[in-house]
Amino acid sequence: SPGATGGRVRPSPASQYCPAQDPAICLNLVEELMHLIIILITEMPPPSPRNKNDHAFEAKRRLKREVIHRLASGNKTHSEMAEVHHVLPQRDNFVLCETGKLVNPDDASGAALEDALGEVAKRKCRTGSPDEWELQKEAWGQYDPAFHHISTRAHQSATEKRPKPKSDAHQPYAPCPAPAHVAFRRVRRDLTADSCILAMAYRVLHVHCHEKEFQDTQLRGREMYEKEIKSETVLARAVHLLTLGAYAWGDDDDVRSTSWRHLGGGDIGSVFQHHQESAPPNACDWINMALLREPSDVMNSEWYRGKESTLALLKKIAFEGGGSGFLGGVDPSLRSGAAWLCDFAAKFNPTAAAAAFAGSLASANNAAKGGEGGGAVLTKEEVLEGKKKAAKEKAMAMMKAQMAKFAANIGDDDEDDDHMSEDLEGSRSPSRGSNETPNFSTPVRNRSDSTGTEAIQAMDLSPTGDFTLTSPIASQKSPHTPHTPRTPQSGCSTPRLTSQHSGIRLLNARPQCIICGTDSDPMQLDDSTLGESDGKQPAKTSSSEGETINREKALAFCGYSQASTVATNNNGDAEAAHVQSHVGVHVTLCGHAIHKSCCDLWQRDDRLSERLEGVKRREFRCPLCQRLSNCLIPFIDVGVDWVDSPTSSENAPVLPSVFKSEEEPMSVDVMNCNESVTHLESSNDRLSLQDFLSSSKWWATRNDPSISWDGQCTFSERSDNNRKPSTDLPILSLPSSPRNQVRKMQSKFGKKELIRAWNSVLRTPPRLVKRRAARSFSTDRNSSIGSPVIPTLSEQKESNSVVDVLRRFMDQVSDVGHRADMRRMGEEDLFSDFGEFRHYLSEKAAYNKVNRAAGKEMVDWPMCLSPTSLTETRRQELSREKLISKLLFSIQSFTYTCCSEASEARGLLHNSPASDAPSILSKFGIGKVLLDGDLLLLPQPNPSVDDGFQPFDGRLGKLRYLGLSLMVATSPVSKEVVQLCMSFPVPEPDPFDFEQHEKSSIQRAPVAYPILCSHVLTHTVGSLIAVTGRARAEEGKYSIDSVVDDCRNFVRIGLVARVAQVILANLRSSFIDNPVWEQQVYSIIEENMLQNSDVGDPNENEWRHFGVTILHTLLSPGKTASQPASFRPHPSPNDVDRMSSQILQAIESAKAEAIAFLRDLSLVCQILIPNIFSRSSAALESNDDTGNNSLSLKQLGCAQEDVQRDNLTMIFKRYMTLFHIENIYNMLKSYLLQQIVQTWYADSTGKSTHMLDFPRIFHGTTWPVTSCTNDMTRPNAIPPSCLPLLGNCSLANVNDNGPRSRIFHLPKSYTDLYAELSEMCPDIEQTALCLVCGQVLNAAGKGECTKHAYKCGGGAGIYFLVQECVGLIMHGQKAAYVHSPYVDFYGETPQYRGRPLNLDLDRYRILQSLWSGHLVREKVIAERASTRQVIIPNFY
Repeated sequence: SPGATGGRVRPSPASQYCPAQDPAICLNLVEELMHLIIILITEMPPPSPRNKNDHAFEAKRRLKREVIHRLASGNKTHSEMAEVHHVLPQRDNFVLCETGKLVNPDDASGAALEDALGEVAKRKCRTGSPDEWELQKEAWGQYDPAFHHISTRAHQSATEKRPKPKSDAHQPYAPCPAPAHVAFRRVRRDLTADSCILAMAYRVLHVHCHEKEFQDTQLRGREMYEKEIKSETVLARAVHLLTLGAYAWGDDDDVRSTSWRHLGGGDIGSVFQHHQESAPPNACDWINMALLREPSDVMNSEWYRGKESTLALLKKIAFEGGGSGFLGGVDPSLRSGAAWLCDFAAKFNPTAAAAAFAGSLASANNAAKGGEGGGAVLTKEEVLEGKKKAAKEKAMAMMKAQMAKFAANIGDDDEDDDHMSEDLEGSRSPSRGSNETPNFSTPVRNRSDSTGTEAIQAMDLSPTGDFTLTSPIASQKSPHTPHTPRTPQSGCSTPRLTSQHSGIRLLNARPQCIICGTDSDPMQLDDSTLGESDGKQPAKTSSSEGETINREKALAFCGYSQASTVATNNNGDAEAAHVQSHVGVHVTLCGHAIHKSCCDLWQRDDRLSERLEGVKRREFRCPLCQRLSNCLIPFIDVGVDWVDSPTSSENAPVLPSVFKSEEEPMSVDVMNCNESVTHLESSNDRLSLQDFLSSSKWWATRNDPSISWDGQCTFSERSDNNRKPSTDLPILSLPSSPRNQVRKMQSKFGKKELIRAWNSVLRTPPRLVKRRAARSFSTDRNSSIGSPVIPTLSEQKESNSVVDVLRRFMDQVSDVGHRADMRRMGEEDLFSDFGEFRHYLSEKAAYNKVNRAAGKEMVDWPMCLSPTSLTETRRQELSREKLISKLLFSIQSFTYTCCSEASEARGLLHNSPASDAPSILSKFGIGKVLLDGDLLLLPQPNPSVDDGFQPFDGRLGKLRYLGLSLMVATSPVSKEVVQLCMSFPVPEPDPFDFEQHEKSSIQRAPVAYPILCSHVLTHTVGSLIAVTGRARAEEGKYSIDSVVDDCRNFVRIGLVARVAQVILANLRSSFIDNPVWEQQVYSIIEENMLQNSDVGDPNENEWRHFGVTILHTLLSPGKTASQPASFRPHPSPNDVDRMSSQILQAIESAKAEAIAFLRDLSLVCQILIPNIFSRSSAALESNDDTGNNSLSLKQLGCAQEDVQRDNLTMIFKRYMTLFHIENIYNMLKSYLLQQIVQTWYADSTGKSTHMLDFPRIFHGTTWPVTSCTNDMTRPNAIPPSCLPLLGNCSLANVNDNGPRSRIFHLPKSYTDLYAELSEMCPDIEQTALCLVCGQVLNAAGKGECTKHAYKCGGGAGIYFLVQECVGLIMHGQKAAYVHSPYVDFYGETPQYRGRPLNLDLDRYRILQSLWSGHLVREKVIAERASTRQVIIPNFY
């Protein structure tokens, strides 16, 4: 009734589901039944052992069987294999332990397992992971597909991993079962001869081989034929059963004619029930009854009359696949097993071995070799090629899917993004009115082969493992697509000494955006675009409807900037503590291009960009390689003359300087210009440093009387009443250039003018210029002199977008460093010293000191500088200072990045085996390594290779993208940058310049510290970027020789500054308690050392003269401070020898720092000027015999200090040869250089009333600090039982006076480390060891590791949790677990197993690569994204 069911109506019986009526369920039941029968046949009780040896033999056999089946599903570690003892009987484990004690008493069970693994598996050592065992190919013959101790999923994995059998050697599908006890032996024959089991096997075979449509409805079990429910597992069970029957009946040695029924196979239900008693059935009889019998008799059904026999079905499965229609065909092992049964039948049965069957068998075998599933074995090369092809297709599909996804979502953005949608729409179609379908082609570029006749369309993998986009694009007819023709401002053609490639671009095709797939070529113009202006002013670019084409798609590269302390570890040096207190900023580039607008849309749209746990707001992943990114680096389309090689010094004339006099007119006749270039001085020697300083306009305060320095950051026009006012003021420092088409007359140079200058130099030059326009310009060149060529509105939009990318990058770098320093140093310490290139922060803190103390709101900069409101002009000037300061900080970040990458490369080359050297060189883009791995030489660029992208290969090559952007950005303020970096002497200020006097009345912080109180390498790199940047902005105007000469001269000046800085730092620390040490040292030098400093070695004599002369020049009293010698303080005679020895030690110690300075500068020079060492490196390579000389000195029995000193001298000589540095002693004979050195010391020691104070510290040791230089000075500082820490802090001075909570070396034994830390910190329950600096912390959830990571690694940290024996990586407040560096003999860290743990070098090097490669944050995000349980933020 309805009430009985709660008002619900019961379903009718026809609508109810019955599992017994489901064919698929029934087939599963058949499979389970067959599996049960197989287990009954296989898993029989073994024979009783006769003695202990027999028992041990059987136990080892069963252990080996378990091991084989554990390894069949995949490689396993030793701890996973140890679980096999859990499934073995206890008596077997006892016997195995007794046997194992004879081999290893400490680990008896492990010894037996090790013996079994040694027989059937091979050990595979993996870097950073536990060792694994892989099943040998020979052991697969003992794999049982029905083994019941492993899961079905494990059997599926084993089926996929099972080796494919050879086509000419058929293997059985299952191994022969082990011998059974005599009481159970008959069961195997009974089951394999049972008529029901044989009928079930036949039905399964027939169902899977039946291809015709089933029509008979009277057949029992017709459901198996009606629906597609075939199962390869059920088919395998049938073949397995027949294989076991072949094993059971193939061995008939023990069968007797009188008692054969007692051995099985003759009971009721058996096919041999009515067999004769006198003739026992054999294998031939079993084949007749099980394989060749009439199917109608087997199935007891007339429907099967005339069907194929079991043997015919097996043959069909073996050589035709059975017509089953399985995806991928039938398993090769199953087909080989069916073929083995056919061979077995032919061997024992004459009927099966008939000639007709044998012929068909052979023909089928031959057909199987060339068929689809014949099991043909592919060669190793074919397999590798197939994998590469599949990987390329997958990558291409992923890229196309990303672009299609991006395109599909563009139209769905908010109203705020409408203008970006229009940008993308314009980039996909030629015009808005065009009917052309958007072509979302793969974002690729051309890549030609060595012959240049074919383009390869592929997704290549570079040697570094990075993706290299390659695909054919519409080929350019000519590479002559450079800047616009020479502007009327110059009025002259290219000089004869300039590059012949001026105007040709280095890259044959611009990089394409990885999102929209276009290169956004801004100047693919037609005739209507150029207009009829006769070359004077291009017409406005428009589409068919008259709408302006939107080209606001600045192309940039994905980058990631992060705080770093990798290269700033001071190793316990107190003098370097100031430098180490501030972090460096490291920038990484993946090399993939993206439009700024596409990147903005990618970051804003959650549907496009993948949000991962732990990613910050500004961070995003590169859409192609998925690397973490947070900034964009502008793309600079450089000319091919950038990779020109300098000519030899014997034949090449030299331009005096990159700068020309500002008094020269802007319009020069072409013939006069060429003649002036022809008659340049062509002496055999390059210009000396004295000539350079006396004539170069880089020293603008001396050699350019038209301008004056304001003492802070700006060159302005010198006011001279007797001098005719110039209509073209030199304030902008922007001579004529193809990039500089606008030069406005102005009296001030503020922020707007700087941005306008950046718009000019950063604007991408046109890629295609019509020949008609070029001819028009050449014809009307003289008539157009003086007519400015104004960029079109669309060009200004594009350049504004590029400037926006540049400014965002500089802001990102500055903000990253400032935030890290705030957390690292604390607010109070940071406010007392913000560091260099942060003068706006220092001034804001100084002028808001009272407000901060009173708790009031701080006045922002620059309003805090004046109690009254600032004028707009003054505000613009101060904003320009801030931009220049951020630009200098970005240059410092570029220098830090270059040094960090080079240091990592040297470390990998030094610690890795020789076999890994080629991959390391390819990864970093290094061509050669000289001077015992100290000098890294990049490959010589070849514009014809890889369509011009060859100079940007490798991690070091990608830094050239960043270097080019900084070079071009520095060009508008190149004079100011050189003055700030080199600290050239400036004349006394004009007492009647009241405006300047008013400015100087306000105390200001220096934009850049004096060079002796700063990082000399950064200042030198800044000068090099200024020189090369001006040459890039004025392509074709100056020869490569003049640029290289100016750079080499700045290297000379920087070398003098670095040596002087190191000597002063060592002397100041030695005479810290002597207030008059300067006068005493000067007196000793003048009286003793200048005359008596000669030693036997001429090289040492030259270096000593060099250092003594520098020190003498530094300490020379000025004109106002000069006093008679009788009034100068002289040291006592007892102190003269001691002070002289300390002076010589200080000079000698500066040699290693000079070598490190030139070493790091050599790499930066190669990044800025690719072919700067193209000639000098060849001579250096031929004379690179440093190692041989060192060996000979050791063989002669020289002292170790002498050997090190001689090695340093030879290495320094090699670097002097590389840079073409003249005799270092003669270099100081220049009176101008002496004047500069004296000014340096005066600026570093004197205090000015109009300047805020700053740390006046001489840095003897500064970044980059590497282990190579440390090992050179103290090679035996680390005990042999320890390894250095990741941060190279092993050489720090140990303070034994107070409690010590850090270690300085990492013990190789875990037991020794545990004992040392327990004794050091007995009250800490959860101990964390910082692997960077050795600090011991409490990891009990108090956040100590997080706080320490900010101080030690700028937010990144790598720790070792001692009690848990696991690694911990951290960035910010996010943490993740990683592998432990301490492992046992098998590469695992199981504390409960009691095996000794030791430091694994491979695992430790992985942690080293995470630290030195700045990959900690990337690894933290990856680990937290791949695990279901994450660590609570700020827990450790």
